[in-house]
Amino acid sequence: MTPYIFLISLILFAACFTAHVIVWRVRYPKNRPKALFLTFAVAPAVIPVFFYAVYLPFIAPITGGAPYFTVYEFLSVYLLHYSISLAYILSYPAIEAVSPTLAISLLVGKAGADGLEYDDILLTFGDDFLLKPRIQDLLDAGLAEKTGNYISITNRGKRLAWCFIQIRRLLGLPAGKG
Repeated sequence: MTPYIFLISLILFAACFTAHVIVWRVRYPKNRPKALFLTFAVAPAVIPVFFYAVYLPFIAPITGGAPYFTVYEFLSVYLLHYSISLAYILSYPAIEAVSPTLAISLLVGKAGADGLEYDDILLTFGDDFLLKPRIQDLLDAGLAEKTGNYISITNRGKRLAWCFIQIRRLLGLPAGKG
């Protein structure tokens, strides 16, 4: 891989990441997985379309030419960009969610040298802190729906669960156990 392919891939990822930060600060999306996919996968795919459909026929003749990229170079840039983006998208839920381990560590750390009673820790982290946000994430992503006081899984949620069950089965892990 040539250095400029690496550099262009990083610039493309940085541009997507910047767009991601701006969108999240302006209007926090309700369906974050979809917004991440649009930002890191769909939006960058528009660039070659723009390059070949608009820049080359209309702008390049005015500016005196266009930079030359082979199909191999385009594919290399996008393969690296999508690899970096996929790694980020897959790690995003861990970044976004409250980590119980980190939250407990911060709470105990604030207590000072004496520490914190075990029961006080249990009282601090109830359903509002850990369980309800995860249920809301499922509802926001369209993986579950709420009718009255009942939560049920949607067809989309069933398909996603099926994928995870198959991966766990492939790895020899029991269903429903971490």
